[in-house]
Amino acid sequence: MTVFRLHCVVCDNSIDYFKYLLANYRSLASPAAHIEVIAHCTDDRSYKIVQEQHLADRAIDVHRRPEFYVYGNRHDVINRLKLLVGGTPKLGGSSGHAAGLNSAFKASGGKGNDGGIDIIADTDTVIVVKDWDVALTKILGEYAIIGTSYEEKGGATSGHGLVQTYKTSPNLTWVAFSSRYPFQQVDASHILWRNMPITTQAQADLYGLKIGEELLRDVGWKIPQFLKEHNATSCILTHTNPESGKCKVLQISNSYNEEFQLGGVPFIVHQRGSRKHAFKSEPLSAPFYAAAEKYLGGL
Repeated sequence: MTVFRLHCVVCDNSIDYFKYLLANYRSLASPAAHIEVIAHCTDDRSYKIVQEQHLADRAIDVHRRPEFYVYGNRHDVINRLKLLVGGTPKLGGSSGHAAGLNSAFKASGGKGNDGGIDIIADTDTVIVVKDWDVALTKILGEYAIIGTSYEEKGGATSGHGLVQTYKTSPNLTWVAFSSRYPFQQVDASHILWRNMPITTQAQADLYGLKIGEELLRDVGWKIPQFLKEHNATSCILTHTNPESGKCKVLQISNSYNEEFQLGGVPFIVHQRGSRKHAFKSEPLSAPFYAAAEKYLGGL
């Protein structure tokens, strides 16, 4: 039996999203799926709720684990000081997300002949594939990792500027990966305060950018280098958004939402902004979930 370890970074604002995600995965899995849930909590309140309501098989208090913090980030320096004086740290923004992802990668991997499959999912993603566990088992028999992708240059959010995210590997909005590779070694930390100039063709090829452009070192920016070093192949889900006219799930007007397809078939949809926007009760959230549920109703 293949074990699927489902990792989510959870904050106090995303509890309702997290509950929905769990129901979503369980309802679309095959009867044989064995799912273990690991919540990587970034504040005391989310950690307490996850434990009291038994929402996960394991909860990790990431905000109290400085080994996962982003070094060089001033907010995490403050949180380290809080820990030293017995205070209560609360991780937020990109640094909180990165710390949670570092915890998730560290907790990934299994033992024995079948180490299982790890999934890291933003709480505001919705899987839209029936028997997703069967599909992932097949895909990860061939590839090391499958995941969502950044928008190509010139898109609604990427723009035409010289500063861009990498384009050649999955990002960490949603990824599933095989235990055959040492993903426990991944460092998801960002360096958002300093971009990387692309000065060589080797860099350009690695990140899918051009010489003269700059790499935005957002959360997970080291993924392309990690995959190259370990000769790990990736399957990338195609990024679309509602304004492209190519979405089959998100036939709505909000271009901030994202749909990811595999061979033209929807696989994952992503609301974005779960740390700021209330679940299903704001213009960014309500139409997104209505569209997802309409599509799911036809599966």
